[in-house]
Amino acid sequence: MQNETILRVLVVDDTVLYRKVITDVLSEVPGVVVVGSAHNDKMAMKKIATLKPDLLTLDIEMPEMDGLSVLRKMATDAPNVGAIMLSAYTREGSEMTIKALELGAFDFIPKPQTKSLQKSRAELKKAITPMIKAFVRLKEVRRILKGKQKNVVQGLPSPRKVSDGSTSVAKKPSSVHLIPKSKVVTIGISTGGPVALAHFLPELPAGLGVPLLIAQHMPPVFT
Repeated sequence: MQNETILRVLVVDDTVLYRKVITDVLSEVPGVVVVGSAHNDKMAMKKIATLKPDLLTLDIEMPEMDGLSVLRKMATDAPNVGAIMLSAYTREGSEMTIKALELGAFDFIPKPQTKSLQKSRAELKKAITPMIKAFVRLKEVRRILKGKQKNVVQGLPSPRKVSDGSTSVAKKPSSVHLIPKSKVVTIGISTGGPVALAHFLPELPAGLGVPLLIAQHMPPVFT
C-alpha cells in the first residue's frame, strides 16, 4: 500500500477492550486513519453517515443487534463502504460469518484466542494488514473501471431519430467479455468471494463452450 493512500476506518465492537486493541493495531498500519468507533449498529450507522469511512471493522456478534444487521443497512444506506468482520471460533460464529460474506462483507478475521494481549495484537495486525492492502487495491480497480465505463458510455453513438419518428439507442456493451481462443476459464477467489461469484456467474453466457474452473478459498474452521 502506498504511503499516500489514506483509508478511513470505523471500528465497530461492543467491547471497549477490543475497540481499543483494534484501533491501536490499525494505527500502526501505514495509510490508515481510524476516524471513530461505535458500540452497536445504531451508532455505527450514524457514524457512517457523519464520518464517511471507507471501511468498517465489524464485530459479528453483538448483544443488541449483530453485525449482519449493520451489513443489511449498509447495503442500502452505504453501499460503497466495505466491512471486515471479526468472528468467533464457534459454530454459530462460523455460520454468521458465511452469511456476512454472502451479504457483501469484504473478508473476516477470527478473533484471537490467545491469553496474551500482546499476542492477540500481533495476530490481529498480521491478519488485517494484507486485508487492508487488498481493500485499497479493490478501491483502485473500481476507480479505474468506473473511469473506463464512463469513457465507453461517452464513446457510444448518440440516440438518433429513425424514419418512424422513434429514437434508436445504442445497445449497452456486455458485462462479460471472453477471448474467443480461450480453451478454459479459471477463477481464483478468496474468502470474500461468495458475493462476487453470486453476481458474476449469472452473467456468463449459457453457451460458454469451454470448461469453467473455480477455486474458492475458505479456512476449514469456517466451513
